[in-house]
Amino acid sequence: VRGDNVLENWIFFKIQFENYSIATGLDKKPAEIQVATLLSVIGKDCLKIFTRLDIDPTKKTTTQGILQSLDNHFQPDKNTVYERFIFGSANQEAHESIDQYV
Repeated sequence: VRGDNVLENWIFFKIQFENYSIATGLDKKPAEIQVATLLSVIGKDCLKIFTRLDIDPTKKTTTQGILQSLDNHFQPDKNTVYERFIFGSANQEAHESIDQYV
């Protein structure tokens, strides 16, 4: 989770882990083995982030819960003011129907 684009790095890690899980048969093993493997390969920085997240303890017992919690952490917050500005500055082109414009 280091580098200029943390979200992109996280997405690639997640894809690689899911492929690794299938390729090695990890996805067929008990949940505690899957969780232990995931927490072993995410790296020190990501593990530090995960241990500091305030999440439901039941989410810590499955790889899906852990991955979803980290997804939520790494997704950037929306800037509502900016999004409203962009929406308000949109101009309908002559060739666009109202459905295409909105």
